[in-house]
Amino acid sequence: MCLAAIRPDDLQATPARTRWTSAEKHNVVSRARMASRFPALSKALKSVATTFDDESGRRQQELLAELARSRLPLSRALSSYSNTLMFIAAHPRDACVLRAALDCLEQLADFLRCQSSRKKDKLQNSGLPYTATVSTYSHDLIPWMLRSKHYRISLDSFWRPEIKLSRALAFTLPSLECDQSGSGYEGRRLLEDLVPRAENRLAFLIAEFARLDDRPALKDYLFDGLHLYLRLTPTNRSFSRAFNRLATPAPFFHGESIGQVDLRQIVKRRLPPPRRLMRMGRDAVVTAARHAMMLLERETDPTTHLDARSLRVFELDRGVAVAIYGMVACRQLPLESYVGYTLFKNGFPAAYGGAWIFGRHALFGINIFEPFRGGESAYLFGQLLRVYRQAFGVNYFEVEPYQYGQGNPEGIRSGAFWFYYRQGFRPVEPNLAKLALAERRRIIKNLDYRTPPSVLRKLAEGNIALQLGRRIPMSVADVRARITSHIQSRYNGNRVIAELSCRRLFARSAGSPGRLDRDGQRVYREVALWAQSASIRSARSLALLRKMIRVKPVDLYGYQRLLRQVLR
Repeated sequence: MCLAAIRPDDLQATPARTRWTSAEKHNVVSRARMASRFPALSKALKSVATTFDDESGRRQQELLAELARSRLPLSRALSSYSNTLMFIAAHPRDACVLRAALDCLEQLADFLRCQSSRKKDKLQNSGLPYTATVSTYSHDLIPWMLRSKHYRISLDSFWRPEIKLSRALAFTLPSLECDQSGSGYEGRRLLEDLVPRAENRLAFLIAEFARLDDRPALKDYLFDGLHLYLRLTPTNRSFSRAFNRLATPAPFFHGESIGQVDLRQIVKRRLPPPRRLMRMGRDAVVTAARHAMMLLERETDPTTHLDARSLRVFELDRGVAVAIYGMVACRQLPLESYVGYTLFKNGFPAAYGGAWIFGRHALFGINIFEPFRGGESAYLFGQLLRVYRQAFGVNYFEVEPYQYGQGNPEGIRSGAFWFYYRQGFRPVEPNLAKLALAERRRIIKNLDYRTPPSVLRKLAEGNIALQLGRRIPMSVADVRARITSHIQSRYNGNRVIAELSCRRLFARSAGSPGRLDRDGQRVYREVALWAQSASIRSARSLALLRKMIRVKPVDLYGYQRLLRQVLR
């Protein structure tokens, strides 16, 4: 019997032997005591993880050493413990603390690897090493997942589907087999009839829905409506939140806290050129970005539909690296560019989000992964704005209300509105700007004052924005409103006639853009509507618009440069 696996009860039940040596008894009792101390040690470590003074560094090292000798509990408490270790490893005081935190993560992974599947099931969807994740994923992501060596994929269930499998397959199956899909069976039973071999069923579904690749909106609607849940069983520790990270040969050590940050100064600092990525390096970044979302049971469009040609990674200060990426042509938005990002802190994915960019205007969103909250949030935010400001020339960042409270109770409880306000963001609507100013004066006058939740909910009724230029630039919402008005006034709301007419008029004044594929045709339609609704007549602007039609599907950065010239 392995001493490391003995429980206190085992001291009273030892059928294989009748006598214990004093050393063995001491070892067993010592481990039992350490197991009982784990909750207190883990809580103490969490309390000092987010401070960076010398005393906290020494205390971290002491606690990590004690935890390394502890017997770990097979419970959800491991999630909080893992989060604390990840935070410390991403913000290490020095090399000794970093090594100790990484050693504890190794110990955690080894402990879970040795547990039975039945025991680990209680930790499902925790993101801990060697524990299963059960969730839904989009059709476009699953083929990439199937090529992974980090986990095995199996069908779990059709959980409360909104669309019957037979209805969905009616769009894809040969007509003769459609009769079988109407046999009355649904879900797993129907799948068993169509594909007798269990190991072929997922591949069958992926191949069937791939027939709808030329109609992505319909494909997404049908496939997502099945509520098909997959079980991902890790084959190694890499598919976990703690070990899903990039190699960092020279980690940054946090000898002191960064204190207050001047966001406007951060944004102005010259951006270094993007890192040169070979294929393996590019694949590592894409894998880390996607796995971070999969382990969170979420997807973002730029992460799922990532165009590897658009991937750029900027290595910045204090162990921060930011990867930005656009989407493949068939998933792009017609006029704006949805550009996603993953922010890495000493190799760990620490934040994700994206920006909807239209020239110098961007609608921006940020989400910090739970283990990394309470650190340098304002600094990370500033680095993200720095990247988008200089990579795309954005000088007006707008944030939607959900980020700081609308339909988001956590945003209200944390007072997230004031985080943005301190960084220079202000409400776009004048009445909310006046309310925010009045609240700010109350806070300055009375340091004990706290903005009531009712006021925070009121402040979250409109967008807030950070203006870095002299003027508020045009947004895609302005263009959309102008196009809608033009169609109503000139074509009595008939969009089919409006599109045909505007394309003909554009070709007459700007020249034909030439032969276009499906993605180019989509851009052509929107550009022609914009040109006519905005009465764009300049030969230079029309030539730029014509070039934009061909560039947008293939070059994210070139398209935005052309767009800024048109908007100038």
